Amino acid sequence: MNTPAPGQCAQNPAIDAEPRFVTIPACSNHSGLLTVTVKLHWTCPECGGPRGDTFRTQSYDGALPVQCDGWNNPCGHIDHYRDVRLEAQANGLNETAQNPAVDTPHAATVHFHPKQQGDAVNDFLAQIRAQEIERETVIAAGLPALQRLAKIARRDTGQAATVRLFLLGLYNGYRFPFNLTALRGLDLDLFTDCLAVLTLDARATVKEVHQYFHNGGELFEQFAEMVMEGKA
Repeated sequence: MNTPAPGQCAQNPAIDAEPRFVTIPACSNHSGLLTVTVKLHWTCPECGGPRGDTFRTQSYDGALPVQCDGWNNPCGHIDHYRDVRLEAQANGLNETAQNPAVDTPHAATVHFHPKQQGDAVNDFLAQIRAQEIERETVIAAGLPALQRLAKIARRDTGQAATVRLFLLGLYNGYRFPFNLTALRGLDLDLFTDCLAVLTLDARATVKEVHQYFHNGGELFEQFAEMVMEGKA
């Protein structure tokens, strides 16, 4: 079977293609653990052509892989997992799905009773979407705050010293233990930025704090040298 070039729609859309179960990452930051099995119309949402055959693959959250299903659509349109999750929540098929399952950390695969499974899958997908929205909000507030604090940390002032130690505590808490009561001495703007960065580090869990910067390891080691030189 010839495969059309990307973006070329199928000549005979498979409108009546049989729905299929697929196992996909349950969220963008799945930590190599979270998957959900859902039922999909097996047609491309962009052009109505048939979706491709499924195969086992891996989705990576940073360096953490999770086993899941993948497929290549003959029409060339790409199904992103984030869009597939929303499709599964809205397509109505999962109210009558026969085998939805959720893999959770430190727990066996959960199989829902047929009368409960539709609501359970929809509730789970809604929770995942809420977590993604929270993560996006945390990142939107935390990244600018982190940039501002890094600029302050380069200075030679008392408040800059506190900011340096705060950032180093997130960078390596074993080397640089930080007493949170020190935050009381910061101006309100700096205090608020510290809380935003702390939330970013705790809730977004996308990167280590130094990895948000180009050559961040070198930058934070410079902060460490300033501490060793008695500037903190």
